[in-house]
Amino acid sequence: MILATDWGATDWLAVAAVAQVVVLLFAALYARRQVREARSLRAVQTRPYVVVYFETSRVARHLIDLVVENIGQTPALNVSISFSPRLETTLLAPAGQDRANDWVALSEGIPYLAPRQRMMHLLESAIARYNSESKLPRRYEVTVSYSEVATRGRQVADHSERYVLDIGVWYGSHYVTEKGLHDVGDALEDMAKTFKAWTEDLNGLRVYAVDWEKHRAERDAWIEERIAGQRAQPLQEDQQAEDPG
Repeated sequence: MILATDWGATDWLAVAAVAQVVVLLFAALYARRQVREARSLRAVQTRPYVVVYFETSRVARHLIDLVVENIGQTPALNVSISFSPRLETTLLAPAGQDRANDWVALSEGIPYLAPRQRMMHLLESAIARYNSESKLPRRYEVTVSYSEVATRGRQVADHSERYVLDIGVWYGSHYVTEKGLHDVGDALEDMAKTFKAWTEDLNGLRVYAVDWEKHRAERDAWIEERIAGQRAQPLQEDQQAEDPG
């Protein structure tokens, strides 16, 4: 049995060299793991993320939009969307047309969806959908499939997500009316109609000029005349009562 006390300088140098190799090996493995995690994180951060969801309309709270949005940092290719059961709506459509599914983004897919690009489709009226007589489903399972653009060192990757959407999540919710740009546009349109009514055919704006001092004097005189007449009327009636002949 060899004791550590019997070791010489050469033996200790050998042990230190082995320990150094072990430390370097663990450091290399740790660095390799960090590089892999960094690559995975970058791939996650730079990939496209196409999401589909229901949203109340900015124009009217009782209307519901179907929204398709790429919330990722890179474009999405060949986006396809399917619903189970088949998407339905209470909104009327011409005969032979499907108001819910005739949107090309659903029927044919989206070839290219840019980062942060957002597409909307007016789908439903919450008033009709939440009616107790409505038999249409409120929950749908949606499947979204798409690909990402190939980059240097990376192959084209396909993605597919499946989740449940509930069009009835707003049932029973309360809200206050919020004025927005749409309301400003409506107000400007009403002002334009009012201004148009003020025009004199094609000759421009119809304007009435009034001498305010003269108008006020005439108004005051008319008021005083009416007051004087009302005061004189009881006197005349008393005189007639005293002198009936």
